[in-house]
Amino acid sequence: RAVANIAEFIRKTVDDRLDYVLSLGSFDLIADFAGHVNSAVVCLLFGIDTARAGELFNIVAQITRVDPLQGGVDFNKFFERLTDQIIPAVQMRRTNGADGSNLLIDGLINYRMPDGRALDDKEISNQLTCVMIAGMESASKVTASGLVELFSRPDQLAEVRQDLDHNAQIAVGEMVRFTAPAQYTFRTAHEDVTVAGQRVRAGQRIACLLRSASRDEREFERPDEFIWDRQAKRVISFGLGQHHCIGKHLALLEIETMTKAFLRRVKKFEFVEQEAERNPSCFQWGWIRMPVRASG
Repeated sequence: RAVANIAEFIRKTVDDRLDYVLSLGSFDLIADFAGHVNSAVVCLLFGIDTARAGELFNIVAQITRVDPLQGGVDFNKFFERLTDQIIPAVQMRRTNGADGSNLLIDGLINYRMPDGRALDDKEISNQLTCVMIAGMESASKVTASGLVELFSRPDQLAEVRQDLDHNAQIAVGEMVRFTAPAQYTFRTAHEDVTVAGQRVRAGQRIACLLRSASRDEREFERPDEFIWDRQAKRVISFGLGQHHCIGKHLALLEIETMTKAFLRRVKKFEFVEQEAERNPSCFQWGWIRMPVRASG
């Protein structure tokens, strides 16, 4: 219900952004379109001026870039810069009374630890950094990568376009399975358990290879193929159980809204893959830059 309440904001943001990028003719599908939309939604959730969407997306996007002088991203500086953007939003909610009108932040302000202690601004900001990063990164990558997969399969693209209102939602499920960026996640066993014949002891750390699971031949027929109307019974790209992704429903709505609007309004387009860039991370898979030319 909370996600449904902002569906109209998402739709209008997508349409407004398409108006802008289509006026350019050529644009980056991620930074100029999908990433910008995701960033605007995150700004809304955090109570940050949506006019700063592009600025914040550029900050978050640094986590996917490799500094050739440093040999990687300076994560300490990155997270310090990110918390500097979040703390003012937390402080504003405190000033406004944290009355619950901003569920994302007010719930953390009003939360109490088992000993009765409240979280301070830095602790709340630390909790929200992953929300901001994932909110801007994941849905934009799935949207861009999914559209690339459809474009490379003209027959499937034509089938999806036959009834966008119905078919886009189905296609999004396969886009998530086939292109979700997270490669793995970690969990800690709370009790002794046996998984697939392997004994796991309480307290041990387990690496769950999400992308491998999405290609499991025991679960999916022809798992390495993109099939837009695949009827997948279960996909764990958003995790499961206690650590199930808090933003799953928002991400699905964003991807579906962007995919439908793009395919409805952009009749002819082509990707400039020789100018595209992939994420160099061992954690996240996918495109970080995808130039596209729209001609109608």
